[in-house]
Amino acid sequence: MHRDSDLKKIYSPDHSRSFLTYRVYKHAQKLFVVAVAESLSMLFLCDLLRGKRAVDENLPLKMNTRVRDENDVFWSDVDTQGFLSRQKLVCAPIFVMGSYKQMVGRQFGLPIVEARRVAGREDEERGIRGEVP
Repeated sequence: MHRDSDLKKIYSPDHSRSFLTYRVYKHAQKLFVVAVAESLSMLFLCDLLRGKRAVDENLPLKMNTRVRDENDVFWSDVDTQGFLSRQKLVCAPIFVMGSYKQMVGRQFGLPIVEARRVAGREDEERGIRGEVP
């Protein structure tokens, strides 16, 4: 049996599930998190990933980025701007050397070093009644 060298790779069309899952897994896990956090459809993410520059290593994307579908129609500015403003969730904040009065906004997703349960109102009420949580 003869194997054609051109058939070693099978490319998925841009709109296939295989394309989306492969690109997200290999190049766009952070972009996926942003799209989910912004409640955008996977069609938006698929259209965004169709562009070669839309990968995690290029974050943050420029705020003037526009997303087109396969028919060359732009996604709404509301969706696109929501996505672009929310990308700070997965980007580390950038500080300037020598400036000591810098603040980090809540929109930045800082790494979680430790997670522990914090006592809430129910725990306080149990403590007042002498119950052990």
